[in-house]
Amino acid sequence: MYWKRNRRAHRPRALIDRRVVMLALIALVAVACGGGEGGDTDTTGATEATSATETEPEATSASLDEAGAEIQVGVMPFADSVYPHIAEAEGYFAEEGLTVEMTTFQAGDQLVTANISGDIHIGFAGVVPQLNALSQGAPLTFLAGSGTSNPEPPDGHAILVKADSDIQGPEDLAGKRVAGNIIGSVVWLTGLEWLDQNGVDTESVEFAEVPFPQMGDALLQGDLDAILQLEPFTSVLESSGDARVLAYPYYEVNPEMLVFAAAGNTPWVEENPEAVEGFIRAIQKAMDLRESDNELFLDYIAEYTGMERDLASSITLTQSEIEIDAESLQRTVDLLLKWEVIDEGFDVAPFVRPIADS
Repeated sequence: MYWKRNRRAHRPRALIDRRVVMLALIALVAVACGGGEGGDTDTTGATEATSATETEPEATSASLDEAGAEIQVGVMPFADSVYPHIAEAEGYFAEEGLTVEMTTFQAGDQLVTANISGDIHIGFAGVVPQLNALSQGAPLTFLAGSGTSNPEPPDGHAILVKADSDIQGPEDLAGKRVAGNIIGSVVWLTGLEWLDQNGVDTESVEFAEVPFPQMGDALLQGDLDAILQLEPFTSVLESSGDARVLAYPYYEVNPEMLVFAAAGNTPWVEENPEAVEGFIRAIQKAMDLRESDNELFLDYIAEYTGMERDLASSITLTQSEIEIDAESLQRTVDLLLKWEVIDEGFDVAPFVRPIADS
């Protein structure tokens, strides 16, 4: 089976291995100090994803001409990554004089590693692997939010139990089997903190790693007592009548918590301020489409994620908030330190680039 007991028995592994970060940093220094033509930079963990677009390493690490800048962008196949897709389709990048090439990554650690090495200039990913990398000295700068939890329920992250379960509150989860996607992920982090805030001995809870698509079946078959789930799986399970929501941890732990963001490779960001500003303006226009034409926005969600259009209309989406609240993000850093995902805390504010006034 896939059981992994409590956090102290099995300390959460770093979502980005420190050796990978060091290799990426060494490669970055080599590119900066080398002869420019060289190039078989090792992008450990990202090779498969970048090779799909046949990206030239030397083109992605070089300083770019601001007029008609070319930007390599990493995305993930989730709704929170839809905004570059919209900006490209609606011509917002072109309006800013930008040429954007997107590479899709299946795992956040792969994307962040490529971001660190300079193989991509900007990456849309979950904030936990980004913060994990920053704690290890990675050259990343937060540029824009792309997924913020809602100020009140319902929210995209929920703890689900079977509809007929005896579990009615957090105290009932002591000694139970609870699954998240990865020990150390944001859903695990907020789920664990929710239990702790409600007086549950987290040592008594058996935590398991189960991929999101498989959690529902494991719950309904009785292999799990509760699951830390995300959309669209939460809505599918709840609408089936077989499961119900016990809690919304994002909301209860850190309301309006940034969970997905665009981060830039810091040397590239510093060398290309105009391209960065143009990119952010284009992303803001893509976010504005949600208010001006929500039906078209949902069409893009369905197209980008591959989900059915009716399902896209029914799920709970995160907020589209481009401004990053550094104080809220700092609370996530503090939680990562509390639950031993990172070894040392740090002040995140210097790594958040302010949004320029339009």
